[in-house]
Amino acid sequence: MLACRRGKVGSANEDHSCDTVLSFKARLHGTACLNDAVHAHRAKLAHFQETKHESALFLWCKAQALSAVCAKLGLECIVYMGCEDMRRQSLNVLRIRGLGGKVIPVTKGSCALKDTINEAMRDLVSNLDTTYHLVSSAIGCHLFPTTARDFRRVIGNETKEQLKALAGRLPDTLVACVGGGSNAIGIFHPFSMNKSVRLVGAEAAGNGVDTSRHSATMSAGAPGVFHGAKTYLLQDKKGQVMETHSIAAGLNYPGVGPEHSWLKSTGRAEYHAVTDAQALEGFRSLAELESIVPSLEESHAVYQAMLRRESNQQLQPESHSSNSEDDSKLWKGALGVCTLSEVDNILCEALDGSLSCQPDNSLAKAGHEPGSQEMDTQPCTPENRSSQPSAFQGSPRTRITGRTIRLGLCEWANFIDEDATFVDKSAAIADIMSPRVGKVIAGMYPRRMGKTTFLQTLANFLDIVGDMPRSQREKHFRQCALYELHPKFFEENFAKYPVIMLDFKTSCPKSFDDVPSCLRKSVLAATSKYTELLCNLLDDVDSGYKHLGLDKDIIKRKQRQIKEFIDDVSYVMGSRDAQTTHLSAISGIIPDLMKVLYTIFGRRSVLIVDEYDAPFMSALCHVEDAKEQANIQQTYSEFLCESLKNNKHLHSGILVGVFDVRGIGLGSGLNNVDSYMAHSGFVETQPTENPFQHAFGFTIHDVWGLINDYVDNQWPYRVTTTGLELGRFKRDLLVGCIQHFDGYRIGQVHHVFNPHAILCLIRGLRSIKSLADVDYSRYSFWTETGSMKVVEAIKASSAHDLSRYCEYLSSSFLRQSEYRQHQGPLAEHMSLDFIDDAAVGSIGSQEQPQFPPDVDKETREELADICMVRSGDTFHDMQSLGREPLQASTIMRLLYQAGYIVPIAKDRVGIPNSEVHRALEQFYERVAAQLKISTSLLESIHEEMGIYKCDLQRFSRSLHSCMVSIPGLGEDTSERFYQTILSSYLFPATRSGYAIHNEAMMENGRADTLLFPAPGHLRFGTTPMSYYIFELKRYDGKTTPTSSKRTTVANRRKVAKYVFELAMQAQAQIYERYYPTLAEKARTCDLVHVVGVSFWMNRFCMIATKRKREESADGAISWPAVRYEGSVEIEATVEYEQLGDRLEDAENGILREVVVGGHLVVLTI
Repeated sequence: MLACRRGKVGSANEDHSCDTVLSFKARLHGTACLNDAVHAHRAKLAHFQETKHESALFLWCKAQALSAVCAKLGLECIVYMGCEDMRRQSLNVLRIRGLGGKVIPVTKGSCALKDTINEAMRDLVSNLDTTYHLVSSAIGCHLFPTTARDFRRVIGNETKEQLKALAGRLPDTLVACVGGGSNAIGIFHPFSMNKSVRLVGAEAAGNGVDTSRHSATMSAGAPGVFHGAKTYLLQDKKGQVMETHSIAAGLNYPGVGPEHSWLKSTGRAEYHAVTDAQALEGFRSLAELESIVPSLEESHAVYQAMLRRESNQQLQPESHSSNSEDDSKLWKGALGVCTLSEVDNILCEALDGSLSCQPDNSLAKAGHEPGSQEMDTQPCTPENRSSQPSAFQGSPRTRITGRTIRLGLCEWANFIDEDATFVDKSAAIADIMSPRVGKVIAGMYPRRMGKTTFLQTLANFLDIVGDMPRSQREKHFRQCALYELHPKFFEENFAKYPVIMLDFKTSCPKSFDDVPSCLRKSVLAATSKYTELLCNLLDDVDSGYKHLGLDKDIIKRKQRQIKEFIDDVSYVMGSRDAQTTHLSAISGIIPDLMKVLYTIFGRRSVLIVDEYDAPFMSALCHVEDAKEQANIQQTYSEFLCESLKNNKHLHSGILVGVFDVRGIGLGSGLNNVDSYMAHSGFVETQPTENPFQHAFGFTIHDVWGLINDYVDNQWPYRVTTTGLELGRFKRDLLVGCIQHFDGYRIGQVHHVFNPHAILCLIRGLRSIKSLADVDYSRYSFWTETGSMKVVEAIKASSAHDLSRYCEYLSSSFLRQSEYRQHQGPLAEHMSLDFIDDAAVGSIGSQEQPQFPPDVDKETREELADICMVRSGDTFHDMQSLGREPLQASTIMRLLYQAGYIVPIAKDRVGIPNSEVHRALEQFYERVAAQLKISTSLLESIHEEMGIYKCDLQRFSRSLHSCMVSIPGLGEDTSERFYQTILSSYLFPATRSGYAIHNEAMMENGRADTLLFPAPGHLRFGTTPMSYYIFELKRYDGKTTPTSSKRTTVANRRKVAKYVFELAMQAQAQIYERYYPTLAEKARTCDLVHVVGVSFWMNRFCMIATKRKREESADGAISWPAVRYEGSVEIEATVEYEQLGDRLEDAENGILREVVVGGHLVVLTI
């Protein structure tokens, strides 16, 4: 075994503090393997007096030990070994045979460990009278796991004795490799009752758990029966055992010992997967630093232990029984080399990073993509245990640490232990704990925004007793942004408060009978840390808690109070029956604990409640009886009130959730809470600063830093990509993330990304060769996490209002998205070959441009009022959630709180990004199906725009309403900007199967805008299929007088004539340059609309000609012009005087529609 220490090993009177103990398998020259064989044989010798041979499964050195014992006792020894293992371990096979053992090659199946066990068992059942089956791994049915564990327990016993002698205490963590599990269970078992010792198993991840080539049973397996025992097992959907892979043959097993399964299911031990590349990394580091050559199996544990070490901590040998010569032979078998010099060459290559940094071309040739490797494939050196720092300099408020993206982590200590990617939001702690903020605050923000991770960070910063020793926590926090930005606050608040953290999301009642058990579970989990501390203080005041600064005399005087509290906790723990009589006892636990902690530490407590709204919303979704629903909500409200209201031992309370439940039970009692929603601090009517605005979500700087770090250091294809291509790849990734995952707002912070979506996207890049392989449209990382159960429970009562709201939101988002493709800071940088830090800073500092407000002002303002202002009238309606249909206004309020709708301006809300837009469409289709109305989200918008039914009059009116509402259009507005407005306005047509091309290549130039049916086009009844071509012109206004004279009749007539003539020129240009190509492109359509458009400030003129497809008998296609209604015949040209404008009778800015000479003329006069 080997101990990881701080500093060097010194004399016996020096401090031998021990963090992590690694378990190594003993070699043949040691005792453990030999004892396995001798003791097992003696235990059964009396029963097998006539044993002719022994059928056994052994790994290399263990098989050698068995053959030695059998030779000594005159017994026949048969060893089953996979043919592949025999090749790799040819020297060990020679040793076994030299000792008289018989090695039988196994050629069935994968020729790996499970297949050798199968053959040995077949031998056993065929020769029960003369065979003893000796299994040295802790697998199979009883009593094999027990026998292996008890004989291997000598490892743990010796470890315990040596550590007591050297360090004077037990270790913090034990780490062992796990295949079948004998090595790990041998060291785990003696420590299993010592709950202060963390048990960590390292299993083989092969090429990655997300591939099919691994042996990570605990990480990817499911319960099943294998080799006579119920255990975790790698199996397919039909229950068939899957093939496994690992560079270490001893871990290449699809199951695990049943006792390990029990340790995992009870939470006593944890198991992590280590890839082949990481195991080689662990081998190289140990060999380089300690001159110890571990086996491939042990290298998995070495790497796992390395993740727990601090970056400046050095591995120091405690004691080991390693035989370098024998280990080198193991490497000979594993790597196919014959001399120690060749082993050295392999090590040199590994140290240069060639084994772990560059993609393996041989694997690619064999059909394995380098993207199938685990993400963290960069070399790990003593000086660089975390990822190599990117050149990116991001926001001063955040830091990005860690080198491996792990999804699902929220415990602060786990990020450090596993060197997982962590975006530091610690600077927000100073905002939340500011004296300007109320004593009890509540934040309501969408799910998957990193709320739990931040709360864990907050708790570990403030807590006197954290998840890690104080010195380690302080070291890590001094590297965070909080220390740099708020050093005085850091010194005054670090590790100064008892912190109690309640989590309601994992124990939500579905009936009132569930309330006591759910509350008990949450309370006991929140108080267990301090309960254990108090129990230890009662047993021994001096027991290792001196570093907490406790007063020994105070503890002795308060022993009675402490004992009473522990008795109360014991009573609650023993109350398994869910009776309401126990609710008062449960509710009193946290206030009583705060009182006890105040007497011990002299500090008031901080109470953190994660997902505080979960029980309230669970009652709404699952309980049909209104009275029972109210009882659940009242119980949780009273529980929170007892801890958070009028509690003199409370320093501050922090509640975080998703939905605003103040009006459905919480607000009636807990009325001392300052509540903050996403828009708090953003709207002008609420100037109060939002203390949570920097705590949740990723900023654009965070996303850019994550992209840089991964692409520069971990992307498998980076070594074959040029620098320019890498720059473009990173640029396009950032643009894609902004378009698909940006758009949330918290307080005054814009450009807020959903962390879960970003981490999922970056983690998936390991299998992406180029940007063309990134299909954002199929990614729904956030909306498909199963966290939107409340939204899924919604039933609607008003079809009309719901359709109106959803149609407005969808069409506004589509127009907004297209508009931002051409306008704003992001569009300005999309044409560059790469984006640097300055460009990211520029994009992040500016608001995304907003498409001009839509024509439906009434719906826009109504939605903003519902989401950001009006809330009281929705609380009563929410009581029927899950039972009765809800009003459309309540549904919008719930969608707003869930994150489907976000604030954009003080009078405007919208959809944040493409991912949520797809989810909203799916939501509407489900509700629309329930209401038996059209599931087309944009049908009424299509009708209103008119273009879908070839009604250009209606389209022009709609466009006019849009144009007059756009501020800032002047004489210097470019033609390209008008084109952007037109294409953005048309963009919702793409949801009905139309396609839009700007600057479309034609035979004699580029047409400004084409709108034509694409595959999937939706016809409206008998509406003909139409092809539209728009050509744009801009009037520069040079001949117009000063603004004071512009509204005169004479000037209005002059401007109208100029704009009209420009529109005629635009239409003539279409016929001159593009018409032959256009006629060919539109062959499958019924109509072609030739539209010339001219713009001046907020005014425009549109001249449209309609042509109908006719096919002659010989198949020739022609496009004769057809008249618009009201015209007798088609004229080739139209003069302005034919319009009969009568401007003296018209209001300024009114839209005039005239059909002249068969042409439609629409003009703002």
